[in-house]
Amino acid sequence: MSVHVQWIGNAFFTIRAEDKLIFIDPWITNNPGVTLTVEDAANRKPTHVWVSHGHPGHYGRGDSVKIANLAQTVYYSTREVIRYVQDRDLLHTRYLGFAPGSKLLADGVRFDVFSAAHPPEPPVAPEWQDLPGSPNTISVIEVGGKVLLHVGDTMLDPVYDHIAANYKIDLAMLPLWGKGMGSTEETAIANMTAIIGKLHPSFVMFHNRWDPERPAWNAFFQSAEGQKLDTTFLEQRPGVSIDL
Repeated sequence: MSVHVQWIGNAFFTIRAEDKLIFIDPWITNNPGVTLTVEDAANRKPTHVWVSHGHPGHYGRGDSVKIANLAQTVYYSTREVIRYVQDRDLLHTRYLGFAPGSKLLADGVRFDVFSAAHPPEPPVAPEWQDLPGSPNTISVIEVGGKVLLHVGDTMLDPVYDHIAANYKIDLAMLPLWGKGMGSTEETAIANMTAIIGKLHPSFVMFHNRWDPERPAWNAFFQSAEGQKLDTTFLEQRPGVSIDL
């Protein structure tokens, strides 16, 4: 079975396998490089809207909830984010809260959820200060016979030793340093190099807030020159995709 993965922008990826369409961390409104509208996204009829944690760029500044409501699909996020949207009567569709350690079979898709260290957090706008950013989760997704790893935000963490020992990752969706992240570019690149060296994924798709100059992309490959990372890197640009 073919699994089609596309990077939309920031940590927003779509994953399609037969009749399943998964949106992860969908942020559209004012997300650099994204040409979709919220209505366009909802009209694609995702079967899963998955939000890794409650930082604004991953919650989508509300876009994730709007898409799930319009598409009348299932909304998955941390229990803390689910409580946040429930308390404010924002979500009007089915939902399921998860926690680090959760192993979910969600409409035929397997999600294994882990906690990972989060980089230092920059200040958030006042309207998002009550949005719970913790726990920061990453997910191993098994769909269509492929094993995918989605990481929204991270630092080097022992969880990657566990993942490397227990999964063969076909595609890792990993964050590079970008505008709005609290860590330095140098630290973020060192973390990604170490994580890739542990996991040895077949393919890597990097994500961050899109900058056409791609400073982090260029810095990563300058730093990694001469190192054997044993993976294939997809070109970083909004809309890039792969069929696995």
